Amino acid sequence: MESQVDTYYNVDTGRLKIRERDTGAPQLIQYFREDKNSPRPSYYEIVHLGSVERVKKTLQKEHGIRAIVRKKREIWMWGSVRIHFDIVEGLGDFIELEAVMDDPSEMNIREEEVRRLMVEFGIEEEHLVKESYVDLMEQEMRTSTDPNQETRRP
Repeated sequence: MESQVDTYYNVDTGRLKIRERDTGAPQLIQYFREDKNSPRPSYYEIVHLGSVERVKKTLQKEHGIRAIVRKKREIWMWGSVRIHFDIVEGLGDFIELEAVMDDPSEMNIREEEVRRLMVEFGIEEEHLVKESYVDLMEQEMRTSTDPNQETRRP
C-alpha cells in the first residue's frame, strides 16, 4: 500500500495537484472530468518532477492551495481497469475504478468493463460519488465549521 499526499491548487478549470508518493517521483497532475454519478471520461496530463519543493512554492504563490488530501492507496489491475483501494484521511474508504484507454472509440468497451466490476464489487449506481476527494474534503471542512449543516458521507 502506497502513501500519497495530493496538494490541490486553485485553478479556473479542471483540477491541478502535486502528488507526493512514498514509492516514486512526485508528479504534477492536471485533469478534467465531469462531476456526475456515473462512469465518465477523465482527461489528464502527468509531469514527473525532480525537485518538488520549488514547484510547490511557485504554485502556492501563483494559485494558492485549495486543499491537501492524504490517502493510502493499493492498486490492482483487471484487464485495462485500474482498481484503486483508497483510505482517505478524514473521508473514509473508497474503491475507484479507472479504465485506461488510448483511443476514444474504446469508450463503450471500457465502460462495460467498469460496469462489470461494479457488479462484482456490489457497487450500485446510488453508491457512486461524483466529486473528487478534494471536493469531498472541502464539503467536510464546511460542515465541520457549520453546526447547522448536516454531514454527508459517501
